[in-house]
Amino acid sequence: MKQPIQHFFLHIPKSRYRIALVAMVLALGLLFGVGPSLHTAHAASAGEQYGCPSGDACLYPQDAGSNNNVPEHKYFYYGVYQLHNEYGMHYFLNNQYGSAVVRLCTDWHGKNCPKTLPAGYAVYDDFGPINSIVLAAH
Repeated sequence: MKQPIQHFFLHIPKSRYRIALVAMVLALGLLFGVGPSLHTAHAASAGEQYGCPSGDACLYPQDAGSNNNVPEHKYFYYGVYQLHNEYGMHYFLNNQYGSAVVRLCTDWHGKNCPKTLPAGYAVYDDFGPINSIVLAAH
């Protein structure tokens, strides 16, 4: 007598079934590009400004203005960036677009942010009290 198909699957050990299921899900995720991703500040081209690529936020060297269009640091991904040894007056350009903002923060973890720069704005300011910056969608 033939057994139904459902009965056949009941004889597969659970651990092997789980391994096969996980492998199948991972393979499908890779095939269709599903999985963790980083949010970036890029959405549409705003054009390079003062050597700062479109979609980036850029910090220029101390007391150098736009430094002949050569940024000291370029920030691309949304998130918190800790600053190291940045004192005195710096030019900072938010060359992102849309509703993307940069927050200038006085602590190391992207909190206590007294200044927010909308996309397309720049500031020439004392970075002594600034210890981190945050790139965010809004």
